[in-house]
Amino acid sequence: MIVERGPAPARRVDRCYDAAVAWVQRRLIQPLSGACRPRPWPAELAARLRALGLDPERLQAGPFSLDAGAVAALIDEIEARPPRRVLEIGCGLSTVVLAALAARHGFSLLSLDNHADSVAALAAMSRGTPAAERLRLRICRLRRLRRPGLGAYAWFAVDLSADGPFDFVFVDAPIAWLVGRQGVLPEIRPHLAAEHRVLLDDAQRGHERRCLARWSACLPAVLHQEAVPGCARLLRLRLQAA
Repeated sequence: MIVERGPAPARRVDRCYDAAVAWVQRRLIQPLSGACRPRPWPAELAARLRALGLDPERLQAGPFSLDAGAVAALIDEIEARPPRRVLEIGCGLSTVVLAALAARHGFSLLSLDNHADSVAALAAMSRGTPAAERLRLRICRLRRLRRPGLGAYAWFAVDLSADGPFDFVFVDAPIAWLVGRQGVLPEIRPHLAAEHRVLLDDAQRGHERRCLARWSACLPAVLHQEAVPGCARLLRLRLQAA
């Protein structure tokens, strides 16, 4: 696994904001997640995970991670049309699955997250598997930005210009109720390939629906929104390149 560190935000207010979010994640969210009992995998999906070189018993399927339907849908999306460059926004269970798929199909994978404690969990889930060699995680600090039509929002202190263009993006961060996701599409739009797919997780929730309404208003280039078959929580988006 390759772990990279993004730069610290230049403004003190951003550094304070990032530190506050990190405190909530470490002191509140992480202990709550660890106290929850992992959910078992359906037999058919467990067999698919083993075929990717993963051990289902080591994959943490809890209340804050993808459920079985979303994992199966993500695998279907990749295997139906393998991408060349994948950007994942928010790491976790999906990161290990995407890395295993990258080992099978040969695409590159970059995962962004602000929670440095995720590194240990990813290492435990991927150790000794083909996914471990494909994991590339960039830990980024958060900074506050502003755009017309979106107002203020938080996004990673990261420069993606040397990593794209991405033809597949999986969006599962920043944390919706704590940080908000309204800045995701405007920030990744310049780094998308002409032909691409963006999968938005938790698209059925109120926050994500409000984000979609804002994006449609300030980014008329949101051309298509389509539910991913078999998984109501995932929405497939396509945009025009900036």
